[in-house]
Amino acid sequence: MTTSQITICILGIATTLLCATSFAQVVNFTYSGDTGPPYWSQLSPAYAACSKGRIQSPINIETNDAVYNPNLLPQLLYGEGVGSVLIDGKKHNLLQSHWHSPSEHTIDGIRYDVELHLVHKSDDNTTLSVISILYRLGKPDSFVSQVKDQLHKMNKKVRIWTVKKVPIKLVRTEELKCTIPYYRYLGSLTAPPCTEQVIWTILGQVREISKQQVAALKAALGKSYQRNARPLQKLNGRRVEAWK
Repeated sequence: MTTSQITICILGIATTLLCATSFAQVVNFTYSGDTGPPYWSQLSPAYAACSKGRIQSPINIETNDAVYNPNLLPQLLYGEGVGSVLIDGKKHNLLQSHWHSPSEHTIDGIRYDVELHLVHKSDDNTTLSVISILYRLGKPDSFVSQVKDQLHKMNKKVRIWTVKKVPIKLVRTEELKCTIPYYRYLGSLTAPPCTEQVIWTILGQVREISKQQVAALKAALGKSYQRNARPLQKLNGRRVEAWK
């Protein structure tokens, strides 16, 4: 994988908030039982990568094993429209954001309480990239506070497993300041169809979120989906790069 500049200073986001399992089409998968992660590839031929893929996500990031790459620079362009980020010379536009609880990725074996995914797609529709922000329990998060009303609207909808979408106008993200370190690797979507060649950027700064906010995020999902983290996947020789 070639690496490039990425900006980690987020200025503003106008996007769609999803309270869902991942950036995937509506499918009949769950996170437990006979439609849980071990069986995803059996649910449809289109989901074969969930078991046969070699660069699947999420992974555990060993910080001591991450390779420093000086070509990764602390830059992350958000501002106009829904925002965009330049990765490997391609402009990636922000499509949507969603949460997983507990976190899907771990850092040095530590699993956090919540993980926010900011999902992007390249201008030429050939590449997906995801910015990941990890949260631990603590004080309320100002970013999540801004979408409180939207979460309430989602919680009033019928609680079935299908994807719920709520449009969000421009929100302030100045508090997501320049973040060092961050980690980059090539992986996949973390839910069916488990599409590979997704560029992941995991921010190393763990933010805080309150118990009440976590409860609000989970409330929009049925009980069987309130723990919606895919198990860790094998690294299979992949290199995790870092800007430190």
